[in-house]
Amino acid sequence: MASFERLDRHSGAGIRGDPKKGGGGGKGTWGRPGDELRAVSIADDHDPNYDSEQEENVKFEVKNVEHLSNRDRSGSYTPKAATTGQLDLDGFKNEIKCIMEDYLLSGDITEAAKSIKDLNAPHFHDVLVKRAVTLSLDRAAPQQEAASALITLLFTSKILTAEQIWAGFKILFAGLDDLSLDVPDAPDLLLQFVACAIKDGCLSPAFVARIPEPLLERGRGKLIFQDICKVAQEPEALSAYKKKIQGSLAEYFVSGDIEDIRTQLQELGHAEFHPEFVKKAVQLALERRDKERELASILLSSIYSNPVSAESMSHGFDRLLDSIEDLSLDVPDAPRLVAQFLARAVVDEIIPPAYVTNHARTTVEGTKVASIISQTQGLLNMSHATIRLAKIWGPGDGRPVDEVKREVEAALQEYLSSNDVEELVRWIQELNSPYFHHEVVKKAVTMSMEKQEKDRQAVTQMLRTLVDRQLISPGQVTAGFDRVKDSMNDLKLDIPAADDMFSSFVARAKEQHVLPAAY
Repeated sequence: MASFERLDRHSGAGIRGDPKKGGGGGKGTWGRPGDELRAVSIADDHDPNYDSEQEENVKFEVKNVEHLSNRDRSGSYTPKAATTGQLDLDGFKNEIKCIMEDYLLSGDITEAAKSIKDLNAPHFHDVLVKRAVTLSLDRAAPQQEAASALITLLFTSKILTAEQIWAGFKILFAGLDDLSLDVPDAPDLLLQFVACAIKDGCLSPAFVARIPEPLLERGRGKLIFQDICKVAQEPEALSAYKKKIQGSLAEYFVSGDIEDIRTQLQELGHAEFHPEFVKKAVQLALERRDKERELASILLSSIYSNPVSAESMSHGFDRLLDSIEDLSLDVPDAPRLVAQFLARAVVDEIIPPAYVTNHARTTVEGTKVASIISQTQGLLNMSHATIRLAKIWGPGDGRPVDEVKREVEAALQEYLSSNDVEELVRWIQELNSPYFHHEVVKKAVTMSMEKQEKDRQAVTQMLRTLVDRQLISPGQVTAGFDRVKDSMNDLKLDIPAADDMFSSFVARAKEQHVLPAAY
């Protein structure tokens, strides 16, 4: 297995050719002794070392052409989607297999990228990454390098996104046991593909924190991971971050002080590590009682958007699912509990329903992750799911989210009818749920959009009063406005002028120093 440094010898989007000096065992290559006997010469006219005269001597043999109905007489591949419209998943898999086999034989990276683009199926691009890797795993090192180069070119050409690349790797992680039956060194090879994606800039260093820990225990996983960390240059920061948040969460389960956690996250920085915080919050709660599990759910709902982004929240659950095998050793009931956490997160609107359906499509059957997704779907589909999931951990030590939402709506309806801000102030104090003030802001703004301009003016004045009296923090106000902005597409279905109304809200809030001027 080659070391990570092998990418230093090629451009990010170029094809990697034969190993240097005709061998594959040197430091800085993918190759292994004997691989040169199976190597395919690959030329790329975009490579700075490209020589057109050399290419004239390159010959490729195309076998069984009569079976490849989508090839023209020159042997190039024409995707069905270019003439027949959208493909289903099975059709896409077949097309990618033909394109990849053509590419690994001919080395024409430009043609392969064009054929993939012509398929026009970005919703299947996670499957594309999976197929590109798996079809090269049992081949020689040059073909594995070629597959990695294609992924890089698709990324730099804006055909693939970082998230699609990572989603493809996640599918591979989930099916690694099956892959290893046919390719024993599949764990090492897969880590090498991840390493190349990070080195080539397809994945940011933050993805280091999302590599499943069990994968590092297999083969040469730890050694390859060390190489990845050298490139990412953040292992020490991540290690220190993990230690800090573990202590902070232990204190939180005693004090319930959400604002202290929010402050610590902001002071720690490293937003790229927020997925690790989400994972750790749930992981520590698994080992505790329902009281702490309720506190964990409340915490995640509270820090959603400020400071933890929607993307980081989803990636945190990704990390949780990736480590479920290890978690189950310490907490045998972990799959059931994680399914409950995930279903509650969907109800609390911090994880989109599409997260569950996407995992249901890509997860390997018979695994613990598949069981979690299936249980989550069952919980979300049961009668009165919203009410029941809001109380999934029982009464706990905090109020269920659904109950608080109903109280918020009733109090705001009363305020918009009476404009009695002092009554609302008393209610906020009695609510005693500072972690949920962003819901007050979001609901106040959206409810007033369905009413008159005077009501929207009243909401702005209400927010000014609550901020001045330090009953609602500026961070909660910003989080509330962020949530309104994130739900704008849905709002416009019922309120076509929602965009303009929201812009007016933001302008007034800035003028009243309710929102920061930079918002």
